[in-house]
Amino acid sequence: MRHSSPAQNQIDFVNNTTPSDDFRKQIIESLEDYAVFTINNALQITSWNSAAKNLFDYTEAEIIGENIKVLFTDADIKNSVPQQDVKLALNSESVADERYYVRKDGNLFYASSKLFPLKDSAGRIIGFTKMIWDTSSTKAVNQPFAETKEVDNIRLQDEFINVASHELKTPITVIKLYAQILEKLILSDANLPLRKPVYKIQEQAEKISQLLSTLVDLSHLQAKTLKLKFEYFDLSTIIEKTLENFSLIQQAHKLKFTNKVIGRVFADKIRISQVLTNFITDAIKYSPSTDTIYIDMYKDRDGKKFMVTIRDSCVRVRDEDENTLFQRLSVNGHAADYSFKSAGLGLYIASEIVHQHGGEIGLQSEENKCTEFFFTIPAK
Repeated sequence: MRHSSPAQNQIDFVNNTTPSDDFRKQIIESLEDYAVFTINNALQITSWNSAAKNLFDYTEAEIIGENIKVLFTDADIKNSVPQQDVKLALNSESVADERYYVRKDGNLFYASSKLFPLKDSAGRIIGFTKMIWDTSSTKAVNQPFAETKEVDNIRLQDEFINVASHELKTPITVIKLYAQILEKLILSDANLPLRKPVYKIQEQAEKISQLLSTLVDLSHLQAKTLKLKFEYFDLSTIIEKTLENFSLIQQAHKLKFTNKVIGRVFADKIRISQVLTNFITDAIKYSPSTDTIYIDMYKDRDGKKFMVTIRDSCVRVRDEDENTLFQRLSVNGHAADYSFKSAGLGLYIASEIVHQHGGEIGLQSEENKCTEFFFTIPAK
């Protein structure tokens, strides 16, 4: 008996059930780590989810109607790979492969993919669904390394983190998907006792999903394959939006944006928000005795860079820990005073992102004074 994979079950659910178009689109969009799109029998792209946009850089308006060949390398087009995949999919339930794909800017990335037949209610094949997930970091960590024990250990660690995180993404996505479906089914008062367990499932699945995203980021950073998407935006607006998101999920601490400067930067909006999130998360975690976190923003005299500071707690960071705090898998020194521990990944990832932007990162911590973390971002 043939067993379907979790990812295939998701596609089957979307293809073969009849929820509203909005709900179907919501399900496709929930697969945030997978580029999912459909093509017709003429190989023209007919739908495009947000993860596909993020992976290939094409907007929905740009790509709809284009031939799928635009995503393949010249060598694969010459060898008729897109047509061969479709031909194989006509005679099977799915076709899996691993190859290089082409982004809008012409850069290549290595990815795994599956192609599924798309059928109408009568069972006729009316097109195909394509699912692609980026495995560039896996490809990178498998390259030859210098024959030293230390480097080999790092390679093995990176490979394990990358493979494990990617393998866990599919079942977690499935859990989140079916939790969303359950949420839709228990809206009546008769199902009130079921709501709390379903919400708890969603909450824990989201926590695991965030951890996996952190591990994937770590793998990309180690393999030097983290791609930044630069654009102009107002830094103070991103700070305000990040604080607004925190205010919705926690009430233990007040987040005060006390010094605001209007100014545009040329940076990756999502990654800068991630840096802010990592800093504020740590500030809240290590400030159990205070109720206010202060966020400030400054501009230097020449107008060439901005500085963001986060004052978290009055627990001093030990001098011996300051130099290692932003290193991979370090543990916050002042965590020893409490029942929690830091995985040491958030600040390391934040540090790498800031450095890739050409900025600086650090902290100031003195006895009987609050600890202040900071990072800078060039204005242009």
